[in-house]
Amino acid sequence: MAQRPTGSAELRDLAAGYHESLYGCEATALACVPGTAALLGEYTDACGGVVLLTLVGRYVVVSLSPRKDQTLSIRLLQEGAADASPITASISLKEVDDVATQHNEQRAQESRGRRRGTPAKQAPHKELPQPGTPQALAYRVGGVLHSLAARQLIPRSHYGFSISIVSTIPSGVGLGALHSLDAALGLAVCSEHIDISEAPNLAKISEALDHALGIFTQDAVMPARHTAALRGKGKFTAVVDYADGSLTQAPHPSTTGLDLYLRSSTSLTPGDTLGAGPSCYPELLRARSFFAQAAAAFGTESLRLLPDAHSRTLDWLRAVHSVQGAENVPSIVDADTWLSWWDLETQRAQQLAGALRSRRHEDALSLVNDSQAQLALSYAFDDSLVRECLKQGAASARLSTLYKNTPAALAWVRREDDFSAEAIKLGRGEDATVHNANQN
Repeated sequence: MAQRPTGSAELRDLAAGYHESLYGCEATALACVPGTAALLGEYTDACGGVVLLTLVGRYVVVSLSPRKDQTLSIRLLQEGAADASPITASISLKEVDDVATQHNEQRAQESRGRRRGTPAKQAPHKELPQPGTPQALAYRVGGVLHSLAARQLIPRSHYGFSISIVSTIPSGVGLGALHSLDAALGLAVCSEHIDISEAPNLAKISEALDHALGIFTQDAVMPARHTAALRGKGKFTAVVDYADGSLTQAPHPSTTGLDLYLRSSTSLTPGDTLGAGPSCYPELLRARSFFAQAAAAFGTESLRLLPDAHSRTLDWLRAVHSVQGAENVPSIVDADTWLSWWDLETQRAQQLAGALRSRRHEDALSLVNDSQAQLALSYAFDDSLVRECLKQGAASARLSTLYKNTPAALAWVRREDDFSAEAIKLGRGEDATVHNANQN
């Protein structure tokens, strides 16, 4: 394909023709979803924090048509990539069901072990594919459809599909390529069965997507990306509060005279949509695991719902040290650092929403810079790319991804300033759209 589509409508037309050329039939449903850029708070989800995201003008289109052989046939084309050959994957419904069954059996064993006060015996289970592989994509797609069917958002009789995916979202640089793919698949397959214009139904789809990824993939999951991709508005910033699951809106940074650019140390052609792989900053992963364990120990969904969470969590950790020892658990100093950062980052996200709403762009820039400084200090992030952005004219910059192998930064640039870096300007994305042939 010689020329890259510049808008969602053009990409939808291209995707429809691509599906027909692949499978010999028109798609019965097609959904187009934009990428998402996290402005602040994306690492607070494990504690029930606040996340701000915007829609960006890069898109993924999922087209599908039913099939009768109880398989999912998947073709993914990264539009604009140097290698224009599609990625091919397939998975049988039995394989998908087996993964879900094994997960449920393991959960049941763990529950019985807790009731008896004894460790659960680990049942043998099928290893999930490594992130970034075609089979991982197949498991992800199959898991999404399984979760939607399990929650009765789609009937199981409609659970075999030919699926084509066309994307212009660069992967592994913090634009949520795979989360947008999930959202597009969910919208396309649900469009015939539920009213997807209703916010409660979109929330149900988002919950099903989050649930699926926790079972069928090894990829990092950020529920706020699903929420923003499904329910966000291009003219606004989505403010997702994990404490109560609410979604509110704040003005887009562009309304205050600020433009957003993505700067990466690697090529920003779309490349491989399968993901950047599991090479994350280990300190951040340790912190997220600790937050989840602490919340489970207190029987709460997240630490933000726990009164006096900071001090009580440290008291609990001291008790763990005294009973079980300090091996394989964080030190008190590390835990205190992580909890302090989470407290402040959640406050910064709330303050950024307020700054955007009151058009205080200098305050917004200061909050973003403060967040980046604390990220680098608390989690030993390499911020050399951020420093480059600031030297080249950005008023503020912050790392946009936690992958070490594809470092990228989101730069905030005053419209009147000259930003000399090699970067892509992130225009405002259009809202997600769906076309269903059976409803025309």
